[in-house]
Formats: sequence, C-alpha cells, structure tokens
Amino acid sequence: MSKTSSIKILHCDLQLMIHASESPQKIEEILRRIIPVNDDEWQKIRKKIEKNSLKGHHGNPIQMWRLKLPPRLTRNILTHVLPKIHEDNFDVEEKFAEQFYPEENSLYFRLSKHDILREPPKFKLTEHGDSVRFRIKFQMYEAKKDRPAMVKVFLKQFTNNSLRS
Repeated sequence: MSKTSSIKILHCDLQLMIHASESPQKIEEILRRIIPVNDDEWQKIRKKIEKNSLKGHHGNPIQMWRLKLPPRLTRNILTHVLPKIHEDNFDVEEKFAEQFYPEENSLYFRLSKHDILREPPKFKLTEHGDSVRFRIKFQMYEAKKDRPAMVKVFLKQFTNNSLRS
C-alpha cells in the first residue's frame, strides 16, 4: 500500500466497566474473544490489565479494567474484529465516520459485551451501555479531508473490502 493511503497503528486502549453482578471470568472471556492470541501470550496480556475500583451512582462497587495494546496486537484485533462487525440497523461505514477523529488520530467505537459472549460471538456496535470501549490511535498518511473517504481507507486496510451492513 502506498504511503499516501496507509495507516500506521500506534496502539489500542480497551476499557470495560465490570459491575458486582458480573463474573470476572466472563469479562476475561470477552477479552479473549476480541484479542486473537495463544494461551501463553494471553497470560502475559492478562497481567497488564489495570483494574481500578469505583463506586456507582448508588454506591455499588464497579471495577474499571483498562488495557493498552501495542501496534501488532492492535492490528490483529482490527483484522479479527472489523470484518465480523454485524449491524442490523445502520451502515457501518457511516457509524465509524461519526467516531473517526483524524484531527486526534483516533477512532472510537464500542462493542456490546453481551453479544460478544453469544455462541457464536457477535461483534455488534453499540453507542452506550454494557460495552467494551475501543480507542485506536493511528497515524494516517492521507491527503483527503473528507472523513467518510478516510474511514473507507482505514477500514479497507483491515478488511478485504469496505464494510456494509
């Protein structure tokens, strides 16, 4: 791919909120389904999860898990997850365009935790609620200022084609 239409991935920040009623093992299973690595590599990644205790609106305990992944793992996640994103109600490219911030060199999106735990797992975009939050940091070598066109370049690099619902 030419330098004028490629993206250099810098890292991915994942963030999840875990309520007291949720099993930490299920949350780890969600991360395992998102991050395509072998068991040995998973054990190394698992140790890097930052876990912070918080209190909810009514004083209920909540944990916030954060994980920062390097470029190689971020690319693996993108090539694993993006082609499988499933949407019933809206155009995926349009949705990504709303969350794509070239001025920040960031793409933000959320996947439903509940749908990731389904059999088979589904990677379904959501705007709020019980979700895994992604922030992909990148450098984009693209002269276009048209956000939808930039999203197409980004998505095409990590999928065989651009995405459609």
